[in-house]
Amino acid sequence: MNGKLWTIILTGVFALAGTVVGGWLEAESKIELERTKLDSSVISLALSQKTEKERQAFLEFLVGTNLIKDQETKEGLKEYFEGPNAKSPPFIAPKLNTDLTERTLENASNTDIDFFICEKDIRNEQLILLLQKSHAVISEHGEFGESKYKSWGPTLYKEVAEEELSGKATVIIDFDHPEYAEREVIHRQLKSVNGQLPIVFMDNRGSRTPWRLSVILCAE
Repeated sequence: MNGKLWTIILTGVFALAGTVVGGWLEAESKIELERTKLDSSVISLALSQKTEKERQAFLEFLVGTNLIKDQETKEGLKEYFEGPNAKSPPFIAPKLNTDLTERTLENASNTDIDFFICEKDIRNEQLILLLQKSHAVISEHGEFGESKYKSWGPTLYKEVAEEELSGKATVIIDFDHPEYAEREVIHRQLKSVNGQLPIVFMDNRGSRTPWRLSVILCAE
């Protein structure tokens, strides 16, 4: 076999090997990127838990069960809450426009309740925790349906200004609809939450939303 033919064969072999190795490296890079995204997601979920104890327990669970794969991340978390300068895990608010209670076959016929926090308060940890506790007590007995976590601001909700909602837990309800019968139950459950804001009920001034109420928490 002459030298020219060997050159052609070797060139082809190296080109094929380069393609295979390049594809493998690209696949590995994508897998590593997705793994990093997953680690970040589960850590964010842990830090959105209501209490410091729950946040720490969740992080310890993630590390202990190897659900977080990156060794440097695991060591960093261990140092954060177990090291000589250990700190309390910070609170990270849940993402807006997410489900607090999902719609199911069991609750599909119940009145839905959306929980809002005033736009100016979306980083107010104390108010967010109050919202989470308010949702928990209302959803505890399965009397209501789907719930979503939203922000109340002037862009989307012009019918009631934040100034009118300030310092209160406002329940917006259609007074001329049978859902008004839920008023006493909602008032009693919201009032049972420690540190609850003064509760007021307001007739819906916007488009009617039958069987869907709004609870808006707004700091002073």
